[in-house]
Amino acid sequence: TFGFVHESRFCSGCKACQLACKEKNHTAEGENFRQVITCEGGGYQQTAAGFENTVYAYSLSISCNHCAKPLCVKSCPSGAMQKEPGSGIVFIEEKLCIGCGACRRACPYDAPQQNVQNKIMKKCDLCRDLLQEGKEPACVSACPLRLLHAGDLRELEKQYTGKAEVEPLPAAKLTEPSLRIVLDPQIRKRNRKTQQSEF
Repeated sequence: TFGFVHESRFCSGCKACQLACKEKNHTAEGENFRQVITCEGGGYQQTAAGFENTVYAYSLSISCNHCAKPLCVKSCPSGAMQKEPGSGIVFIEEKLCIGCGACRRACPYDAPQQNVQNKIMKKCDLCRDLLQEGKEPACVSACPLRLLHAGDLRELEKQYTGKAEVEPLPAAKLTEPSLRIVLDPQIRKRNRKTQQSEF
């Protein structure tokens, strides 16, 4: 099963992955197959010795997670949303799509996007065309720090220890996403607020 690993612990939030995805897929303004989300919070807590700094911030690079149990596939009334046998890549057969948006409403990651021109649904397909040529997905090759990885998830998990359920993402048990986030172990999990940037 193919998936992504994002080493959030070192990510600068530069959005090179997001911009590369936009350029590769020619998406319109506000239509993003990959989004970089900034999470921040914390503050100062009084202790017996004075005040403790608990401020934190980190970035998440998120796209379609090619879930093991994709709700988008289950919800699609026309059969356009499909999961490729073997690789597990979730993709849209555009000639079958009726643009109803059921997939987007079902997806807890808001991955499917409606194209403003032809009104059909589109999303990340893990750059299947590039994979067939033996190349990396556009977002992966664009990362200047080499912190975004794609490939067989079982092999990636041998190199990186991460979690699929990281705040503010939804519960992993809903869809079993093919995504692992590697966070800084010192990051606190309280007082979080999320900011989402769009182009």
